[in-house]
Parts: sequence; C-alpha cells; structure tokens
Amino acid sequence: MDNLLKAVANCTENIANVSMECIGVENLKTHLESGTPRDVIGIPWGSQDLWGVLGISTVPRIPMVGSNGKTVMIPLKTVYGQDTAEGVLDVSEKFVGKTLALGGSPDDVELVFRVPHGADIYSMIYAASVGCMKGRFRTKFASSTPVPSSGIKKLTICVVPEDPPLSVCSLEDVKSVFSNGINVGCNTNLVRVLSDMPAGYLGPEEFAGFAMSRVGLSSGMKCIKVDHKQLMALGAGLITGVAAGSSRPCCLVVIEYDPAPPSGETDEKATTPGGGGGAHVCLVGKGITFDSGGLNLKTVKGMRDMHTDKTGAATVLGVMLSIGSQKKCPHKVTGILCMAENMPSGTAQRPSDVVTAMDGTTVEIENTDAEGRLVMADGICYAKMKLQTPPTHVINVATLTGASLVALGPKRAPFFSNSESMSSAIKRSAKFVGERYWEMPCGEEYAESIKSTVADIMNGSNGNPAGSSTAAAFLRYFAENNSPSLSWAHMDIAGASRSEGKSKSSTGFSTPTLVHMLESKDAFVL
Repeated sequence: MDNLLKAVANCTENIANVSMECIGVENLKTHLESGTPRDVIGIPWGSQDLWGVLGISTVPRIPMVGSNGKTVMIPLKTVYGQDTAEGVLDVSEKFVGKTLALGGSPDDVELVFRVPHGADIYSMIYAASVGCMKGRFRTKFASSTPVPSSGIKKLTICVVPEDPPLSVCSLEDVKSVFSNGINVGCNTNLVRVLSDMPAGYLGPEEFAGFAMSRVGLSSGMKCIKVDHKQLMALGAGLITGVAAGSSRPCCLVVIEYDPAPPSGETDEKATTPGGGGGAHVCLVGKGITFDSGGLNLKTVKGMRDMHTDKTGAATVLGVMLSIGSQKKCPHKVTGILCMAENMPSGTAQRPSDVVTAMDGTTVEIENTDAEGRLVMADGICYAKMKLQTPPTHVINVATLTGASLVALGPKRAPFFSNSESMSSAIKRSAKFVGERYWEMPCGEEYAESIKSTVADIMNGSNGNPAGSSTAAAFLRYFAENNSPSLSWAHMDIAGASRSEGKSKSSTGFSTPTLVHMLESKDAFVL
C-alpha cells in the first residue's frame, strides 16, 4: 500500500503553477528567443517543421533539458493527426514522457502548437493539457529504486490559432478548459496507477478501502461499501459466484455525486429525474483485481497482465474523483465499482453451474473466464433496485473481451448502446478530448447467442465468434430487463487500455471522454 500511495502522489499531484498564454504568430519568434529558462516542446506545423517556418534556427535539435538559461526544443518531424486533438494528445504525452525518461526534471515546460483553420481551439487546449499530465506518469515497484518524481512544476501552453482569431475566444473559457484538462490528466494517471498495481498489493477490499479514502477527501460525494455478506443477503449470485474460488471476498463500492442545485431550487428537485436536474447517470466498472480465468484457466501468456482487469473500476473511480473535485457536472452521477478476484479452487464455480442474479435472472456458466459481465450485471441490478433514485442512464466500462482488440487493434475501443443520443454524446466527447472509439452492434442476432437451454441466459456465446457483441448483449439484457426505457452504453476498453511496446503500462483510456461527457449539459436526453 505504501508503494501505491507513493505512485499516486507522484503521478497525480496538481502542478503548483499552471499558466496559459495565447499569442499570435508575429510574436512567437520573439517570445521563444527571449532567453527565459524553460523547456519548449514544439509540435510540427503540418508537414513542415514549425521552427523552420518561423525562421528559428538556433534551437538545439536533440532531446535535452534546458541549462544555463537557454530555451530547449524537443522536435518531432512526423506525427499522425498532429493537427487534431488526437495528435496533440499523443504528442504532448510523448514529449513530456521523453524528457523525463532522459533524466530531466524540468520545472518549467512550454508547449507550442498551432490550431489550424476550422479546428476547435478549446478541444486542442484540453487535449494538450491532458497529454502533458499523462506524460508525467511513472510507476516502479523495485525495492532498490524509489518511485521517480513526476517533474514539471509549471506548464505553459502557447497557442497559435489560424482561425478563429483570438479576439473571438473567451479567455475565461480558455482558462477553464485548460484547468479541466489538468484535473482530468491527473485523475487519468490515478486510473493508470491503480490499473498497473500488482494484485498482491491490491485485492478487492484493499481497492475498496483506497477508493473510500480518496472519495472521503473530495467534498460533496458519498461513498459506501457493500460487502460480501451483504451481497449474499441481496441475492447477488453472479458476483459472489465469481469470487467463490478466491480467499479474498468480493464487494461493491458505491460513490454518489449530487450537483449543486440551481438557484431557487431545493436539493430534492435539482437531483430528481424530471424535477429540474434531469438525468441520473450510473457508471458501472469491472473491478477484477486478478483474473486467472477460474477453472477455465488462462494460458501463461494470457494471464500475465490480468492484474489490470480492474481498469474499468479504476476508471469509474477516476471519473468520479474528477467530477467531484471540479463540481461542473450538472447531472446526478453514481459510480459502482464491482470488485472481485477470479481464482480456481475447490470452491470455485464450475462450467455448467447455474447462478442467480440480484434481479432473479438465472445464468448458465458456460465459461468461468467470462466473469466480467457477471460482476457488472449484479452492479447494474444494484443500481436499478437499491439506489434511492433509479438511474435514467447506465454506462458500463470494462476490459471485457480480447475480441475487441482483434476487431479494432490497440488504438481504438468499441462501444455499444441502445440509445442514439448516448451514441452521439460519446462520439462528440471522444472527438473533443482526442480519444478514438467505434460504435459496434449488439442487436437481436447477438441476443440469440446468449440464450440458454437450462437457464434464462448464459455468459457465453453459443459458438458465435463475435465475442465483443455477445458480451455487450449480455449486459444490455440486464440494463433493459424490466426497464425498457433505460438508456445504456458499454465501453469495451480491453485493447485501448494498455500501451504497446515493452512497458505495456495502462493508458487511462476513456477517462477523459467520460468526464467531458458527464460535464456536458446536453449529453443525457430523457
């Protein structure tokens, strides 16, 4: 737990001094050559080097940290999508990370990028600030090496817009977007720390304890733990069935956020659907702290990274902490973390077992390694049956299926929904923050694949190779069961939640999109 706290402190601390500067092209050259000690990160100007376009030739051309009061640039020649929010998010993270990896500890970092004609200046500023914070991410658990400092005490972003002119941009809005990005980037790093934390350090109850302590530091939110005995009493046979093979008990963590009531309205009216506050959004995250596959045991290679199967729950926690600290979300939001460990033993559930969900639905266990949908199904049932105000919208977040990686690769995540308005809201927010999603189907043809001959439904697919869609159909069944009007979406982040290469660290994918979506007034239509 000490390692966890150190990693969280170093990767999520807010920058002491955050500044924002918008300047015109005609002033940029003078600004950069002013001699102020800082590290300058230059994002290319289209197909040409930004510095060459501006006639700046004295800036060093190798990655290094500034010294003797000289300006230093870390150049990048070609980047996919560099003139988009996606490109800015990617480049800013890589450059800050590269500076720190080379041994630098810059106190003052400056990021310079252009906003091309027709681009959203607010979107690109947001992506840049989130990316710079993500670039500070470091975790290491070697006993001989302390968790490294995240560096960067001050961040300045210079924006060079082509259109619209700066005069039409609200400086207050610019500062707000910048501040939001810093906050979301820090909480995204929290998600990454929790995802990467080894299961030996962080089981279901340890995760729950950490979540409750962090929420306790954020005013305006409530948090409770529903323990294993309480879940048994509630008839939550899906999540308790998954946990049956482990010595570590399962639990739910329920975090509630209520928006400040508009002027002249009571708290009750402002947070009750139809009473002025509108939507109640429930986020349900998969929190399998280690997934061995159960009796359907994974391979050595397949099991290697299964301490990260708690990323969905970590994401929900990070999102809740972000909206709780910023207090800009106009909707009532409840986060449910579904925590369990999936292990093989003499007490583990077996393929062919039939278990009963909290809402009475019977489920045939076709595959004990399809456990994520089981724990989240009981999480959905809890939201619908036990929350004082039933949700109007439910969003599942999970590293659910390897099929999502096969379908779309590691840079893009599939999402599913029964609501056109929610689909549109996810796409808008993803575009704004620079994340990549693709909507996939989960209609009746996939619902047919989860029917069982011995129970209401099964947790497998009856041989249907469309694994991501059949898993989504399972979750959709519980969302719509006795609630046909409930709006539902599911994000399968199994591929996009981990970086490529040797490090294979968590990316925190989906955290920025969800925060932006929740803070948007028009995202959740009743």
